[in-house]
Amino acid sequence: MEHKKIILPARAELTSAVADIIAEVCHCDRQALLEGRPFAEVIEHYDSLAMLEILLGIETQYDVSTAAMLPADYRSEEDLAEVFPKNLVELIDKIYFVAQTINAQ
Repeated sequence: MEHKKIILPARAELTSAVADIIAEVCHCDRQALLEGRPFAEVIEHYDSLAMLEILLGIETQYDVSTAAMLPADYRSEEDLAEVFPKNLVELIDKIYFVAQTINAQ
């Protein structure tokens, strides 16, 4: 099965855009995200729902599927919290890694 190639912008542009997505869906401080502060510190109601809203925003904007961003074997909210990137820098790294993996298939 051939996948649609995912084309992402340069790191600075992607970081800015993802910070915008998170600030909008989670009603939090964009600048704090850009400073690399942990999501749990910046997002008032940081839980699995917030994580999924972030991923859906990324999927909508960049075609990086939520399913591809999540581990195949996660079963609980605790599992998701354990593997989800802790801050914006880690999330950007994960997006690039997933896109590269998909594009290599």
